[in-house]
Amino acid sequence: MKYKTIATIKRGMSKDIKKIVNMNGETFLLRKVVYSVEKLNHYKLLSLIKEEDINMSKLRYLYYDSYYIYAFFDYINGIVLEDCIRELSKKSAYNYGIQAGHILRQIHDNKILNNKLKSKTSNMKCVDIVIKNYRKINIKSSNTDAIFNMILHDISNTNINFDDYCYLNADFHYGNFILNKGKLFVVDLEKHEIGNRYRDFTFIYTYDENRTFALGIIDGYFDNNVSTDFWIQFKFFSALYLLQYYMWEYKRTGNHNNAEQIINCFLNDYDDDNLIPKWYVKEKKKCKNKDI
Repeated sequence: MKYKTIATIKRGMSKDIKKIVNMNGETFLLRKVVYSVEKLNHYKLLSLIKEEDINMSKLRYLYYDSYYIYAFFDYINGIVLEDCIRELSKKSAYNYGIQAGHILRQIHDNKILNNKLKSKTSNMKCVDIVIKNYRKINIKSSNTDAIFNMILHDISNTNINFDDYCYLNADFHYGNFILNKGKLFVVDLEKHEIGNRYRDFTFIYTYDENRTFALGIIDGYFDNNVSTDFWIQFKFFSALYLLQYYMWEYKRTGNHNNAEQIINCFLNDYDDDNLIPKWYVKEKKKCKNKDI
């Protein structure tokens, strides 16, 4: 295995070594990862879908020793969507969201990925962990208590589907998309999670996603026929992971500043006990007014 490094990528929070490399005359994105059986199995799973018709950076070659895993992915030459989305027109942002929604649906419905998966942690166990951890912390607020009570109330809602399991991207936000010649490509599939498919939409709050793009993702995922079931699941799992984010931020930074702002935004979106969040209704109206 011989390759020549073209450039080193320092973007993102991952500690993996990421490089653009040349191997056998072709350009790849190399991820050099500390060896673990779990990570190796994850990459082996990804290698099974390299011929699938999904706009994503496919894993082409996989090598490993007792120290490291070397995963060679397609190198998608383009612009990170996060870097240019604020310069796009509302129509372009929405249409790229539609593309992203289609990609997410393909990932969730992929038979190869789902047939190979075995869940270690149930959806209900994830809920129990968040509840248990929140009860332990000392620093709380009226907003976090409101979300906590919302979760406790909705757990008994028979419409929350704790038995829905599929392969999750688990990191689906515009920082992980490359824009290449008018097409979007997912370039980061490093997370290996299994659970309720609607958990993959919680990035809309936790990543402070561009709302027009987020609107497009939801509409694209459901082909403009968004179900009531989605909104029930979305509200519950968004609340759950916002509370988890609140605790994670303090552990990482020593404060809750960003999480508090996001949680406040979330509560405002649902302050009339509405099922559909206000941001979606407002954004839908703006796009309709612009004939999008």
